[in-house]
Parts: sequence; C-alpha cells; structure tokens
Amino acid sequence: MKKNALLKFGKGIMRLSIKHAPGILTGLGISGMFGAAIGAVMATPQALRNIEAEKERLDVEKLTPKETVKVTYKGYLPSIITGATSAICIVCGHRLHARRNAAIATAFSLQEIAMSEYKNKVRKVVGEKKEQDIRDEINKDRMDKVPYRSSEVFITPLGETLFLDVMSKRYFKSDINRVRAIINDINRRLLSEMYISLNELYYELGLASTKQGELLGWHVDDGLIELDISAHLSEDDTPCLVLDYKVGPRYRDY
Repeated sequence: MKKNALLKFGKGIMRLSIKHAPGILTGLGISGMFGAAIGAVMATPQALRNIEAEKERLDVEKLTPKETVKVTYKGYLPSIITGATSAICIVCGHRLHARRNAAIATAFSLQEIAMSEYKNKVRKVVGEKKEQDIRDEINKDRMDKVPYRSSEVFITPLGETLFLDVMSKRYFKSDINRVRAIINDINRRLLSEMYISLNELYYELGLASTKQGELLGWHVDDGLIELDISAHLSEDDTPCLVLDYKVGPRYRDY
C-alpha cells in the first residue's frame, strides 16, 4: 500500500514538474545567475591574495594575463560553472515555452478551422435564420452560466444598457450605438495597423485588460470585426445584450 502511494506521489510530482518545466528552468537559471554573481564576489578577495603571493614569488610588479588566470581560475570556477548552467536553464526554459506556444497556436488554428467549417455547414443545411436562432440560444445559455446578480458589473461612462461579453464573461454597462461606433473606429485602425488585440477593444469599451485579451486579437487578413449581438433577459428579468463576434479573435504569435 505504501509503495503504491509513494509511486502515485512520485508520478504526481513528475507531472507537475513537466507541466511547469519552463517556469522551473527559468527560475533556476535566474537564481543560479545571482548565485554565480555572489560566488564571484566572495572569491575575489582570495584571488587578489593569490595574485599578490604570485607576484612576490616571481618577484615582479605585474603578472601577465595568463599568469593571472592561472592563479585565480580555481576560485572562480564554481561561479563560472554555475553561470553557464544557469544560462543553459534559461535557454531551455525559453525553448520549451516557445514550443508550447507553437503547439497552442496550432491547436487554436485547427479548432478555428473546424468551427468555421461547422458553422458554414450548419448555415447551409438549416439556413441563415435558423443558424442565427441557434447562435442566440447558445448566447442565452452562456448568459445563464454567468448569473447577473452574483457577478461584478463594470460601470462605464458610455451608457446604461447591460451587456455581457462572452469572451471574458463580464457584464458591463454601455450603449449599443456607442459600441457599434467603437467597432467602426477599431476597424478603421485595423485597416491601417493590420492587427488589433482584444485588450485594445476592451480598453475602448471601458473594461480592464485580461490575459486572454493579450494573447488574442484580429488580423486584417481575417476581415473586419463584426458583432453578433442578441438580446436576452437575465435571471431577474433584466434586459441584457450578449456581445459576441461573427469572427472571433484568434491567437497570434506576433
């Protein structure tokens, strides 16, 4: 029994180590760099004494670079090894992080392609009106999963109409005409800047930035941003406009 428990514990530690490997390697690298710097500082007084002793032994006023290295390298060797190992840890952590980001980007792309194909097929089979009805029902379900009364509502100076942003699952107050005007302004910027992050839209809407908003955005190659807004009632019959996008923001590694 104890053996199974230890084996299970060991596997759990291994899974956590693999999951957090980039952060662990980067942390070890940074710590190692500090350790190397401290070790070098601590080794310097002895190195200076070694230099003075060697100058007395050779009866010279100054050692050559080669002679200096010969009498001091042993004291600095631990710091050199620690620094080199730390640099390797940082590089490996960065590479692991880059590979995982590439895998996430690929997964996002495949999911987007599959979803786009599915939406097009649904629209073709049931027609645009039925497809819109399906999307409205989905948005209603999304709203039901984020109860209005138990959620924080972001108050903005843009209006008093209640909105739910499906990407961040946040309620906020604004005005439909102001929201459409913001989208028009964002689209004009998109044409000139080529890329707009989700956080930039949140900023214009008066919402705080999110980690998701930093990673996702729209590229001009995907077309202009189009809203998909449906009206629903919250659990206490408060009118709410659910804000979605016909072409959602995508993961972009640039």
